[in-house]
Amino acid sequence: MLNRPSLFLTDVLFFLSRQAEVLKADMTDSKLGPAEVWTSRQALQDLYQKMLVTDLEYALDKKVEQDLGTSVCPVSHCYTK
Repeated sequence: MLNRPSLFLTDVLFFLSRQAEVLKADMTDSKLGPAEVWTSRQALQDLYQKMLVTDLEYALDKKVEQDLGTSVCPVSHCYTK
């Protein structure tokens, strides 16, 4: 028997992925202020962490870890003084 995620788990991961896409789009909205962008970043980070913990194989396939680094904490924002 293959070790495949259940249909329910797949649905949850798909839903989290869609939410992440919406948050990423929100972060690029020029109408948002710094507080709203920060809130979206925090929510996106939480979603990505849930995806990584829930199904690592799926998260790696979708490049969640890479997107976590580039969208949530880009070098220009997190490592500058």
